[in-house]
Amino acid sequence: MQLVNVTDENTTNNYKFKRYQGRPFHRITPGNVRDQLQIFSDFRCREGDVMLCTFPRSGSHWVYNTIQMLRSGTLTYSGTPIVADFEDLDLIEHMEAPRTFLTHFTFPFIPTEAKKGIPKIIFVSRNPKDVLVSYYHFLDNMVQTDFEGDFNFFMKFFLSEEFFVSGGSWFTYMKEWEDGRKLYPDMRILSIRYEDFKKDTINFLVKLADFLEVKRDNAFLKEVEKNITFEHLKEDHTKVAGESERWSVVNKQGRVPIYRKGKIGDWKNMFTVAQNEYFNAKFREKMAGYDLDFQYQFIVLLNPLGGVMLSPSNLDRSSLTVQFLRFMTIPCMFYSHVIHSSMNPKVTVTRYCDVVVCSSFTPPGLTTPATGHD
Repeated sequence: MQLVNVTDENTTNNYKFKRYQGRPFHRITPGNVRDQLQIFSDFRCREGDVMLCTFPRSGSHWVYNTIQMLRSGTLTYSGTPIVADFEDLDLIEHMEAPRTFLTHFTFPFIPTEAKKGIPKIIFVSRNPKDVLVSYYHFLDNMVQTDFEGDFNFFMKFFLSEEFFVSGGSWFTYMKEWEDGRKLYPDMRILSIRYEDFKKDTINFLVKLADFLEVKRDNAFLKEVEKNITFEHLKEDHTKVAGESERWSVVNKQGRVPIYRKGKIGDWKNMFTVAQNEYFNAKFREKMAGYDLDFQYQFIVLLNPLGGVMLSPSNLDRSSLTVQFLRFMTIPCMFYSHVIHSSMNPKVTVTRYCDVVVCSSFTPPGLTTPATGHD
């Protein structure tokens, strides 16, 4: 294990991490890293265990508290989960059943028994641009974070293979989990996209309850939905349940600054045009060969027959699917501020901030265009 200290030409920009077998780990990873990895790899899982697996800043606390409400049948806020990467694993060993714990470790380092399908795995992912921005502010709100610097420096750090989390960058993390799922088909795993859960919470609560094998009626699920809103969780986190002695080294009262905005597309408030192009180029380079699609913002689409629908779309100069309510799905390409249909030349969709106005669209079965109104 090697301690690494990196400083750029601007001496205020600096980060530190532990390097083990060529991989980056946060410095709060216990000891020499090797022992923690071995203990966790050999960890004895139980049939009733749920292991929540996320890259940081991807909805870990949100989904953890949702799981706890569904499993307990109560609306109690459970605070911060035990993070296997940084804890004495005896804490998990002595937890009362049913156990739920979190890991940010990339796939090669999860328990062998998890790969065999003994515990249930809930895997949560989020678009990397929002992860990056959220992580930057997260570190900025803590002490002793092992990072100090401006946003541009942080972006380069995030896009490098030295980004300190639990064994790999966001890109390595996503690719290794994608490969791992194919290599170990016996894993019991439910994958959730942050953006999908945000958009369609109640249906994902039904899926989660089914996966956890807990029977909860619709009335209870609706109460859970109310109690896991960003505003509700943020308020709960300010109370005693949000405190943890373990994390007092990074924040006052051990209250990890988890909840900031909880929005989709906040990266647009931070990225410059040049930074966005740089990120996109790095993303294409690092994710070549992996077909992973992420939603980078919400857009409003006007139903051609009247009314407004909300739809997530990637407006990041890549393939875009515009969904017209009840009619058809049209793949489009994003050019500047106008989206042109590749299938129907009669469709022109113009973007104004987060509002997309559809005009001159002829739905199937109609002979005259239906025009959207903003």
